[in-house]
Amino acid sequence: MRRPAEPDPPAVALANLDIFEREGLNQRVLDNEANFLKTLEKPNWLPRDH
Repeated sequence: MRRPAEPDPPAVALANLDIFEREGLNQRVLDNEANFLKTLEKPNWLPRDH
């Protein structure tokens, strides 16, 4: 059972979405998508066993 002082989870989720929009985080992810995928394709940072 929630205590009265705890925020309502849906309100917290909506506040997070507002932050994503205000900070342009979704667009930043899209702008960096190609670089991120390139990094995943060549995992040079992983140790090689062979």
